[in-house]
Amino acid sequence: MPAAKALVESVVTAIALITDLIIVFFISRSPI
Repeated sequence: MPAAKALVESVVTAIALITDLIIVFFISRSPI
C-alpha cells in the first residue's frame, strides 16, 4: 500500500524535524 508508506515517511520526517528543533533548543539554552 503506497499510501501507508507515504504516511510512515511523513511521520518519520516530522519526528526528525521535531528532534532537530529540540536539539537546537537545548544547545541554545546551554550556557557555554
